[in-house]
Amino acid sequence: MPLPQEKHYTYADYLTWESNEKYELFDGVPVMQARPSIQHQNIEGALLQQLRNLLDGKPCQAFAEIEVLFPDYAQQKAEDVPNIYVPDIVVVCEPEKLTEQYCIGAPTLVMEILSPSTAKADRLVKLNKYQQAGVPEYWIVSPQERNVTVFALENGVYRTAAVYTSEDTAARILSLDGCVLDLSKVL
Repeated sequence: MPLPQEKHYTYADYLTWESNEKYELFDGVPVMQARPSIQHQNIEGALLQQLRNLLDGKPCQAFAEIEVLFPDYAQQKAEDVPNIYVPDIVVVCEPEKLTEQYCIGAPTLVMEILSPSTAKADRLVKLNKYQQAGVPEYWIVSPQERNVTVFALENGVYRTAAVYTSEDTAARILSLDGCVLDLSKVL
């Protein structure tokens, strides 16, 4: 059963929801997320595997579908945060941002894999939130278009830094030195 949209929620509320549905909170408003398709899961797994191999022995860590809390102000307590996103993949290079359950604050890299039900939110709402929160690099992976658009944060604003296709075997992650992905094994 969907949650009422007229009430604004926080992470404390989010933790009490007993539902099989997957939700995110966009400025306190619950947004139900569809279950990922097989194609989506295969792409996510391939990206995560490459990232984990590349980051092995380095301080950065790659995660799939962890909660990322974006506080409205510096000392906001986690339970009061109204912005909870669950990106497909994140890379966190600042271990102090991690708890057992979530990442609080901007990860180094966020990747979202488009699906018909999430494409608009990934391209607009999430892009704007990740930009506002200071995520240095945001990748939008489009299985339908068989490409990846890379956004890099410059002076607080995202610019399109690269567009890679399924034939690119050297897709460089700008925010991680020496990290290059083979998208021919992903798309």
